[in-house]
Amino acid sequence: MKRPATLNVTEQTIDLSNLSPETWDYFVDMSNKIRERYLAIGKPRVVFALAGPGGAGKSVVSAIFAHLMSEGAQDFEFINVGADAYHYSNQKLVDLGLKEVKGRYDTYDIAALKSDLTDFKAGKSVQFPIYSRKIHEPIQNSLVCEAKNALLWLEGGWLLYPEEGWGELIKLYDYSYFITATEADVSTQVINRHIKGGRETEDAKNFYERSDVKNINLVLEKSLPADENLKFWRDVV
Repeated sequence: MKRPATLNVTEQTIDLSNLSPETWDYFVDMSNKIRERYLAIGKPRVVFALAGPGGAGKSVVSAIFAHLMSEGAQDFEFINVGADAYHYSNQKLVDLGLKEVKGRYDTYDIAALKSDLTDFKAGKSVQFPIYSRKIHEPIQNSLVCEAKNALLWLEGGWLLYPEEGWGELIKLYDYSYFITATEADVSTQVINRHIKGGRETEDAKNFYERSDVKNINLVLEKSLPADENLKFWRDVV
């Protein structure tokens, strides 16, 4: 399949020109295996979860899979949902005193995510939110799923974290993946993402040290084993 030059990921344009042919082939192969796994499960609606530390490329990988699925046979609808879409609003984070730790396990509306996953698996029409990196807020009712046959691809750092309510979600996954990356692998990517999102360089570095690195290490240390690991994109070759 032809590789696109760019993809839109949470309202940001991502350049794919730095991906090697081997890396692209790896993602094409994985997308085929994901399709095969969905069909083998034999249920009309399934949930596949992709976890991993911040900066490991979960959103980009998920966007690549969504693109590849759209290019293939339409056996089912592929719905790509990021757990960041279930962040509390910035105002609520301020009210809760959590604005400075946004991205931590307790800054998400886990009850809303669980409700949407439950309704999805029950075959109901669901309107999923998306997360905008332009305004840094969730946008409600942005992805509508009414299809009988659908694969919900859910990506987020805390999806295999067994504490603080996240463990209740794990029961709803039909299969799980984890991107294997170290803190050293992802630090630059996370800082650059903050800068691209509008933070000054020094502020981005400070936020990383104050909040991000703690979350990354907690995800790496405490996440439950996934059904399958995916390679960090730089480790493909």
